[in-house]
Amino acid sequence: MPDEPFDPWASAAADGTSAAVMKSAKKKDAWGSFKAGEAEALSDSEAAKPKQGKKKKGGDSKKPAGPSGPNLARKRVTDSKVSGVVESWTNSYGWIRPFQRVNHPKAGKHGGKIYIHGKDVKGGLGFLPVGAPVEFYVFEDDAGLGAEECSTDGKGKG
Repeated sequence: MPDEPFDPWASAAADGTSAAVMKSAKKKDAWGSFKAGEAEALSDSEAAKPKQGKKKKGGDSKKPAGPSGPNLARKRVTDSKVSGVVESWTNSYGWIRPFQRVNHPKAGKHGGKIYIHGKDVKGGLGFLPVGAPVEFYVFEDDAGLGAEECSTDGKGKG
């Protein structure tokens, strides 16, 4: 049988001169009396038990999400444009606070705010700055009230 190649790490561990062995010797018997191949099974009381009571994020505790998004079927509810101000904007959609309350049963659904998606902003801008005065037509869909053909000036040019 040919000689096995010399392994300095194995020999250092065997004779106790490796840094890892010397460092573990300074600790207070971190592994107890464990020896590889001689371990015993844990008793039922010591074994890890599955966690209970935690639910996944968005799990059964929440009511199911209703319809949403810019592609729901729409029905325009105003004949003339309504004015308001952009209250918030996140990525591709935002919320407009109309200057006057919209007379519609769904007007209070989102605290009086009206949903606006970037695709409904005239001029291809795709977003609106927070605080911008806007004019828009109001539509209704399954999610509530929304704004369409929205522009930042009174001429509708975007």
